[in-house]
Amino acid sequence: MAKTKQHAFTLIELVIVLGIVSLMLGAAIPMFSSVLSKERADSVAEEVAMTLRLANQKSIFQQAKHDFVIDFRKNHYWLEFLQPGKHSKKLKYRPDQIRSLGGDFEFLMVYFSEKDDTEKRRNARISFNPDGTSIDTLVFLGIPTAKGSSEYRSLMILEIRGSDGRVRILPEEERREYEYLL
Repeated sequence: MAKTKQHAFTLIELVIVLGIVSLMLGAAIPMFSSVLSKERADSVAEEVAMTLRLANQKSIFQQAKHDFVIDFRKNHYWLEFLQPGKHSKKLKYRPDQIRSLGGDFEFLMVYFSEKDDTEKRRNARISFNPDGTSIDTLVFLGIPTAKGSSEYRSLMILEIRGSDGRVRILPEEERREYEYLL
């Protein structure tokens, strides 16, 4: 009877392969974490930008001034507008219309270039006129590295162009131009 040769891995070969796999995983996890953090920052900024765009569009279509309001203490935001009628007053918003940034993100500051002034104390109001125009404004979002720190991770800046109310998220190279405002 002929002997059949059995093929198997030695213990040393298995240990080497497991070591290589663990090194690869150790390098991949931090990269995956940073990609996930970047995606979260992009989605938070995009959600705020969409709400700003909605305020701009509603102001044009309804031919009424709409305000995007930020509450810095609670990191909430919502839309307000004047009710049509003889005695116009701000429309009361329902609790389900108030949005939160979520996660560790905070509204850091709003910069109004026309006034050359920043707002970061209590509330900020960005108004869109019936023709869609606004004031040139920058909205800063981010995660502070420590409480009270001036260093931020995942810094995002939204720009509202006053001449037509266009809202866009600034790319990283343009963000660097405005970081000095923080």
